[in-house]
Amino acid sequence: MSVLTILGNGLDLAHGLKTKFDVFMKTLPIEQQGKYSVFRNKDNSWNCVESKYEELLRTIMDSREWKTVIDEVDCIRDGYGYNEYGEIDYFGYDFDGCDKELDEISDLISLLKDFENDFLEYLKLRCNDEILKDVSPIKSIFEIVRQSSRIVTFNYTHTLEILYGAKNTIHIHGDIDDSIAIGSGAMADAKATKVDYEYPKPGDFSNDKEGLIERQAYYTYDSSGRLVEAPVLKRFFDDAVASANKKENELFNLLETKSKDSLEERKHIIDTLAGEHYDMVYVIGHSLGKADLNVFKAINKDAYVVCTYHCDTERAEREEILKRLGFECEMISDKKMYV
Repeated sequence: MSVLTILGNGLDLAHGLKTKFDVFMKTLPIEQQGKYSVFRNKDNSWNCVESKYEELLRTIMDSREWKTVIDEVDCIRDGYGYNEYGEIDYFGYDFDGCDKELDEISDLISLLKDFENDFLEYLKLRCNDEILKDVSPIKSIFEIVRQSSRIVTFNYTHTLEILYGAKNTIHIHGDIDDSIAIGSGAMADAKATKVDYEYPKPGDFSNDKEGLIERQAYYTYDSSGRLVEAPVLKRFFDDAVASANKKENELFNLLETKSKDSLEERKHIIDTLAGEHYDMVYVIGHSLGKADLNVFKAINKDAYVVCTYHCDTERAEREEILKRLGFECEMISDKKMYV
């Protein structure tokens, strides 16, 4: 039987390791806690830093206002006019419709990186391999590790290696020996353009005098008497479109800076899981949070899933998520698992 085991922070907590963000934050000075206050949840805890970070990103992206390239062009044309060469008298145009969001997200990413580095130092001090040597293993985990064909852990510690001698553990988000990755899930749906890139059509102008005059700026007649785009304005418009598109792409790429799904190791694991088949999957101590669901979506849906939970609310939530993903599952209380 082929067995995949996926481990989350609940396993480290079951071994008495103080790996919660909330516990870590309480070890920091008040001023340091204030620095990271934007990652607080409504209950004033830091337990869901990653989901809070994603929420902040989405708030920034959702608050973007629509920008229309033609409005920008009109404003510059009206303000600067044409030079002696017949070109719009404005050079070095740089679209600034994304600058506010670029600055806000850059600051947020820098803050999360600082948090990540501080948390890594905390783990190296409080949850290192030497400390693990004094921790008692859990009997039931031994058997699961023994029969597992592959083990994927979302934890940064070496609990599996030190306590259970696991040789095939994959730290999907890094470990304390190297670096760790804290971030959001996929942000593809947030990459919605808020720029209208369309050049006005002849029919967009009114038929009154003002509309006809305006149309003359954008359209002219060629030697055959056909209405065509005015070369001068179209050149400037195309430059403005290119600048706006470049800035939007910078913004969209910035969203991937701390996206877990952009991590090479994680992408590799997702691709690998998609090409493998498992009869059983153990999900131990993992919350099935939104940021990590792409990993579970890659697993074959005829696998039988055994998933742990801590309380009745968690049981209902995790069972609902697994069934929505298409799995047949069995829920086991961590009180029964961790014996």
